[in-house]
Parts: sequence; structure tokens; C-alpha cells
Amino acid sequence: MIIKEEGTIWFQIIPAKIIENACLGEQSMIESQGDAKKLEEALRSTKCNLNAFDTRGFAFIHWAACYGFTECIEVLVRCGADITLQTLVSLANRFHLKDERSAYDVAVDYEKKGTAEWIQFTASEVIVCFLVNYDPKDFFNAISNGDKNKLKNCLMDPHAKYFRNLHGMTGLHIACQCNATDIIERLVEAGFDVNDQDFFGRTPLHWACLSENSRTVEYLVDHGASLSIRTLTQKTPVHLCFPLMMYINNPEIVNRYPEAFFDAVQRYDRESLRAFFKYVSNKEATLLRNDQGCSALHIAVKAGRSGTRPSSD
Repeated sequence: MIIKEEGTIWFQIIPAKIIENACLGEQSMIESQGDAKKLEEALRSTKCNLNAFDTRGFAFIHWAACYGFTECIEVLVRCGADITLQTLVSLANRFHLKDERSAYDVAVDYEKKGTAEWIQFTASEVIVCFLVNYDPKDFFNAISNGDKNKLKNCLMDPHAKYFRNLHGMTGLHIACQCNATDIIERLVEAGFDVNDQDFFGRTPLHWACLSENSRTVEYLVDHGASLSIRTLTQKTPVHLCFPLMMYINNPEIVNRYPEAFFDAVQRYDRESLRAFFKYVSNKEATLLRNDQGCSALHIAVKAGRSGTRPSSD
């Protein structure tokens, strides 16, 4: 399975971190030793995406199933983990693991029979619970179609903020993707997490930047959206703000442009560099210095890059 984001085949870039960014699945299971209370305390003290994948293509739920920690799985599901989530194919292949395995499949593979039975029962119960009043797809469609009346009814369900589509996007992600400004504000007021990441590491702010909605970008930042969370291709929202330089006045964003530029140089993020140089001249760029007094050229040479500005081909 090849997944592309912003023109990049991201699975070839194996991230060590996903949310400021650790995907701590196996480590959390080892430290908790199956103690559900200990795991819950750890989750409350750590900002992490329960549905993000680690370098083996596993999420938290898969590691809990692997170790047979049934009570930990219950905690994870209650905290928003997707019990139907499958392992990430491409990363699993690198470690000679089976493709697209659910938590149930993992439990079976590792001979955790009791855990597998619990997962099988719970997964069916979760699905039924979601479908009692309406299909979660109705919620996402209401956002995409701007149907505020249906959205109002959907938001009466306290579980709505935890619904995710097949790409791990919440309602707020989709609203930002659709440039639905009124709905975005409504969802933020309803308590949707502005820093939730989809399965590609993108937050609602990343989507607002990709949709080139400067008003929404500034609104989300004013309401606590992080400017430092990275996607799986290592882009922060600031990198994605480069095309919006002429329209964004928020100093919290503007002051981070040089830092994001140097980061793009170090990683040779050609897409971000092209966007940056559309609004910043070569002369202006040569005058920029990082905290250590290094120019972009210093950083490029140190990183082993042949140049800081991508060719126009």
C-alpha cells in the first residue's frame, strides 16, 4: 500500500516520533506490565496519539493485544483508541510482520486467546453503539455538506468528538479540509481537540494551512493549536503557512518563519523551500541567522546538501 501526502511517498520515511511526538505503544505496555490504572495515569500525563503507528506499523492497541493486556485495551478504547485499527502494511513488511492485522488478529497470532475473545466481543459492541442513533458517516457528511441542522443533532452524542474516518480524521480535520469556518468554530466550542492528529500526523491546523484558509489558521492558533507538531513527512504547520505569508499577520506564526526555513534547509524539504522563496528574496534569505548565528548555507553544508534553493525544474 502506497500512501502519498503532498506529493511524497511518506511510508519510506520512517518516523521515530509521531506527536511531539512519541508513539509509545510498546514502551507503555512494558512499563505498565498490564496494570490498567498505571497505563491510564501515563496516558493522562502524556500528549500522544493513540491511533498513530510506530516504526513497526503498530499502534497502542496492537501492542496491548500482543502482550495480552486485556484491561489495558479497555483503557485505550475508553481514551479514544480505535479497536478496529489495522497495522500499517508498509512498515510491518520491513519487520517481516503480517499485513493489515487488527488487534484481534495480533492477539490470535501471539496466542492471547482470552484477549482475542474480549476484543472480538468489544469490537462488535462498539460498532453497534455507534450505530444506535446514527451512522458516524452521517456526522462527517453533515460537515462536508454544511448541514448545520444534522450536525447539531450529531453533536448531541458525546462520542462525536472521538469519531474518525478511515484516515484517522476527526470532524474538526474534515471541517478544516472543507474550509467550513462556521462549523470549525462550532466544533472547537464543543470541545474538539485542536491538536488531534490523523493517521498521517496532520492536525486540523495542518489541514487549514493546506486549504490555504488564513482566517482559520489564525483562529486555531489563537485557540491553542500547536505550531510544532509534525506530520509523517516532518512538516509543521509553519512550513505549510509559507504560501500564506502575504495573508497571515499573527506574530506567533510570523516569528517562526525563519526557524521553519532553516529546518526545511536541513531536511532539504524542496516543497517548503519553493514556497518560501516565492515570497522571500535570495538577498533576504542570506541575511537570516539561526540561534547559533548560522546562515542557511552553513546549515546546508553541515547537512551535506549541495544547495539551499531547489532548482526550478
